[in-house]
Amino acid sequence: MRGNVLRIKNEKQNLIYTLSFNSEEQDVIFKLNEEGKQNLVTLHLNKEEFNRRRWQQVQILFNLVKNDVTLKVNKERSTCPDLNFAEQSWKPVMYFGRSEYIIDIPSFGIRNLSVKDDKTTFLFPLNENKGNEVHDLEGSRIGEVVCPVWMINDAYFWRHKVTFESNEVAGAMFNVHNQEIYYFNDKQITTYNTTNGTSNTKEYAAPCPMKFRLGTSFVDTGQERLYAYEVYDPPFSGYASAWYDWHNNQWTPLSYDVLPTQLHHHSAFYDETNHRYIIFGGFGNHRFSNRFYAMDVVTGKWSEIKYTGDHIDPRYFTSMGYEPSSNSLYIFGGMGNESGDQAIERRYYYDLYKLDLNTNHLKKMWEIKWNQANMVPVRNMILPGDSTFYTLFYPEHYSQSYLCLYRFSISDGSYQVYGDSIPMRSDKIATNANLYYNANRNELYAVTLEFDNQDQASVSNIYSLSFPPITKEQMEVDDTSSLFFWIMLVGVIVIAALLAVVSIYIFIKRKNRSENQIDNEEPELPEGEGEIVDNLHNRPNSIYLFGNFSVRDRHNREINYLFSPKLKQAFILIFEYSLSEGITSQELSEQLWPDKTENKVKNIRGVTLNHLRKTLAELDGISLVYEKNVFRLILQEPCYCDYLQCMEILTGNPVEEQYERLCEIVSQGAFLKSLDIPLFDHFKALVEAQLEPTLSRQAEVWYEEEKYTKAIAMANASFNLDPLNEKSLRIIIGAYCKQGLYKEAKTRYKLFAKQYQMLQGENYSVTLQSLSGGVVLN
Repeated sequence: MRGNVLRIKNEKQNLIYTLSFNSEEQDVIFKLNEEGKQNLVTLHLNKEEFNRRRWQQVQILFNLVKNDVTLKVNKERSTCPDLNFAEQSWKPVMYFGRSEYIIDIPSFGIRNLSVKDDKTTFLFPLNENKGNEVHDLEGSRIGEVVCPVWMINDAYFWRHKVTFESNEVAGAMFNVHNQEIYYFNDKQITTYNTTNGTSNTKEYAAPCPMKFRLGTSFVDTGQERLYAYEVYDPPFSGYASAWYDWHNNQWTPLSYDVLPTQLHHHSAFYDETNHRYIIFGGFGNHRFSNRFYAMDVVTGKWSEIKYTGDHIDPRYFTSMGYEPSSNSLYIFGGMGNESGDQAIERRYYYDLYKLDLNTNHLKKMWEIKWNQANMVPVRNMILPGDSTFYTLFYPEHYSQSYLCLYRFSISDGSYQVYGDSIPMRSDKIATNANLYYNANRNELYAVTLEFDNQDQASVSNIYSLSFPPITKEQMEVDDTSSLFFWIMLVGVIVIAALLAVVSIYIFIKRKNRSENQIDNEEPELPEGEGEIVDNLHNRPNSIYLFGNFSVRDRHNREINYLFSPKLKQAFILIFEYSLSEGITSQELSEQLWPDKTENKVKNIRGVTLNHLRKTLAELDGISLVYEKNVFRLILQEPCYCDYLQCMEILTGNPVEEQYERLCEIVSQGAFLKSLDIPLFDHFKALVEAQLEPTLSRQAEVWYEEEKYTKAIAMANASFNLDPLNEKSLRIIIGAYCKQGLYKEAKTRYKLFAKQYQMLQGENYSVTLQSLSGGVVLN
């Protein structure tokens, strides 16, 4: 990679200075040149050291008094003397990237740009996330950038880097010294270089002498070794620990020593100074643990660390981190109970303890109230040295789970959520995730390790996030510096308050598109009567638009959480337009961001579309394309969409089995039920207008054919389109009466009448006897 990074023009003297970069040689080379005339300064930097740093500090110092110029990159610097600047003041014009005829430029990023003389300093943080405007530290607009790619997005959106798979139990570990991530089993190891994104797989000189059950491991950077261990019951009663030397590609057995019980999901830290590996907590043999153990990496022997001070309840799923300044371990959160007995109801902990490794004294720092869904942390945490710690949280009780990055205050437990989420399948006991920090490159890495149903084959996904990360609020912040913004904000709040009152009224009147609120009085039907078996939502590569919006990926994992409200709207809007010719960029912007100008919406539209492509990449058979100036979604096998199947049935010549399928689809709920916004009202109305006659007609056909169970199911499905459909009510009441199910008929009538009164504001006047065909129901 080579080319010009910067051009500085002194237009008065017709001088141009350029800063060029070349990484194609043995070293990394920076050159400061007087364009078209001479090289002024050349700096050679060690390529390996240079690549370890994500950001390089570059300074160009023009001394107009001494007539020299200095180039400084990180710690290297050089000066070119005896220049003739002629004047002691000039107004430079600077161009980063492409300039005039200069198109040969390397890929680079800029942040914290500073331009100053002895009197004035201009600071450009360049931390915008959208648009073409550049602001100073006070938020004032002072510049413009053409075709920007705002890198702050990398501090919010986790970027998937690579996926590794193994047919056998595998482990994953980060080596901060080499900036490499290892994914390994007992036969081979794959090394992923976080600096350049390359990976290399090689088989060992000889197989690992121990068999992996869980793939637990740690790295000793001092001895340049990778350790694998099992705390209990190693397969085939073989070695319980071994270490790998990546220089000679060989494993060496360490010990047979194990602990008295298995300790799933223990937290851990490697004490490199004392050559011991410390673990806490875990679960095994139907019990939770609150003990600390240490393994001597010289002998491979385990011993318990006895501690004094505060009591900590037995638990697993804890997070651990090390603070060098006090030589202490922090232990956070987890799940367990006071007795340690699994048979007793478990509880989730949101507390922090500090273990002083000098005295083995344990102190409880705090415990906070948790008003969100229960979650557990991953086994390690990051302490950046600012009295906070970061860890990944996830609801482990969901099979299709997700990881979220949290930052906690060490002093009081206050916290914030950073970045978007990471999908993870968490239903296997061996599944785990870890969080790592690369200080040289200012990046966080999340490494997930998921196992199959036999706890053998594993998949590891690696994600990166720029550090420090940002919150959703920081990501969505717009220009808030001007008085105009605050005037508009107050106006929006006032208008929103008025709209809220109106919306409540409209919501009540439009309740026919809301979920039935009186399900608690649902009739008790005979087994299987009118029942729709939900076997739709159990296939990979599928999209469901009836009922609750749902998407399942190629592994049949539900990934609804990846669709933010705005991303979901973008997807449905493009989907709707794809049914005809597609949607233009302008139409997409006007529909989703009507209050923003094209300049402002350009970047946020690009981010949204990129995020949508990233999410849809989790499925096979669907793609977002841009051709002929429009965006379109293309769906093909094996991707399934319930709406498309529904339309296929309606436009064909359906047989009875297809009508049953149609009934099954609509029984899931109203079309786009979870998107009750005006933007999709026309789409909903169009679908309902196509469906309602077919459902009513087929319900009548089945009623006349005395297929009462199917008739009731189809009529019930039609209530998802029109909850006050009297025709469907007559079919249901009549079908129940034909079967002698008078109690069910009365209950269904009562439910309908109650909902009618709620939505219409008046009592339902049609009697049950008239609906039942004259049958008297007491």
